[in-house]
Amino acid sequence: MRIALHPVAPWSDIFMSTLVELDYDTFEEFDKGFKAYIKKKDFKENVIQELLAEHSAEVEASYEYSVIPATNWNANWESSFQPIEIGAWCLVRAPFHQIDKKFEVEIVIEPKMSFGTGHHQTTMLMMEEMKGIEWKGKRVLDMGSGTGILAVLAEKLGATDIVAIDNDQWAFENCIENVERNNCHHITTLLGDAALIDNKGFAVVLANINRNILLADMQQYTAAMDSGAVLLLSGFLEQDIDVLKDKIASLGLIFDKMQSNSTGNFALIKCFK
Repeated sequence: MRIALHPVAPWSDIFMSTLVELDYDTFEEFDKGFKAYIKKKDFKENVIQELLAEHSAEVEASYEYSVIPATNWNANWESSFQPIEIGAWCLVRAPFHQIDKKFEVEIVIEPKMSFGTGHHQTTMLMMEEMKGIEWKGKRVLDMGSGTGILAVLAEKLGATDIVAIDNDQWAFENCIENVERNNCHHITTLLGDAALIDNKGFAVVLANINRNILLADMQQYTAAMDSGAVLLLSGFLEQDIDVLKDKIASLGLIFDKMQSNSTGNFALIKCFK
């Protein structure tokens, strides 16, 4: 869905914050507004009409929407995708890009229909923060694993027991492929949601999903964490930080820090048990 606004600020942030609560989970800004994405089964046009009408005296707003067909993104990717450098230490590339041995870590990702090529700001935030964590011999949980990029990075940094969970069939299959492509041998890929977290002992939990799922499932993440374990959260907007910090405090977790991406729209939270 594409929403055009006049004025854009602060209404773009206001509307995105509201849409997050309505299960929209991905946003893309442009000069006159933003695009918002939601699963077809969850889209309700009357809700959008009511939202815009509620603020019609304060902002000019119009919308249009379309259904995106199921697509294998390989052709588009090959024509436009450039390798991604995370600092000077990690390179994310496609199978058709040349190897660059100057990087400490190299990850090969072919996303197909799954989220997580490293291009999205929340994925970059997670990968940058992962550099400063001790991984050797650690047990790791990657929730909403998508392409498996964070699970693969965790293994390449030294983790020896990683569980990657996603509730999307395409993501589940793509994660398996990327695990094999990167010669990883310590990643278990599961299809499902937080209900699959049936044991404890995780030293690091990675959750790059969206605000609503983080709030709903954070208690299960916490229950699966060892004392002193690290929890990295992303996939949410900067204005969601306070509600997430309240949830963190209610679970007895220790807030460590928050980081925003370069445009200040997306954020990451690091905390400890």
